[in-house]
Amino acid sequence: MKTTDLRFRIAQTQRDQQTALMNAILITVFAVVTASVGPQFLYQYALQNAALEQQMLILGNLPVVSYGIALIVFAVALIRNFFRGRTIRMYEQELQLLSYTLMDDCYCCADGSCECVCHGSMVMESSTAEETEAAPKASAAKKETATKSSSTKKSAAKKSTAKKSTTKKSTSKKSK
Repeated sequence: MKTTDLRFRIAQTQRDQQTALMNAILITVFAVVTASVGPQFLYQYALQNAALEQQMLILGNLPVVSYGIALIVFAVALIRNFFRGRTIRMYEQELQLLSYTLMDDCYCCADGSCECVCHGSMVMESSTAEETEAAPKASAAKKETATKSSSTKKSAAKKSTAKKSTTKKSTSKKSK
């Protein structure tokens, strides 16, 4: 499979998850409204001429039925979203494996001007490799500079010490 196809499938499955969750939430809200307002409207418009026993049966079971339907729809949406999540993870693993195989021999575009996974990874790896190669060279140059400056300081210290000792000797010879 191509990377674009996998990315499309991932995005489509995520949209399906969001849609299913929104539908479940809307049905739950509708069930709450039905359970709270439904008995009043039913009694006012449909159940005025019905027997009292039928009215009590319908009005008493309406909230139970509406909440039951909402619970079932919500549970089905959660279970389906769980399986969609597993499918998304599977697609992401396939995409990652595909990107690793494409890093070795990328054939998605000839000039390398696209922003695909394999070129992005190759660019990052090459820049990281350059940085890792440059870091030892820079530290070696710093060590050389430090060594040169320390040797220069040592030689300057030796010269000043030699001058002082020569000056002391010449002064002591003159005084004798």
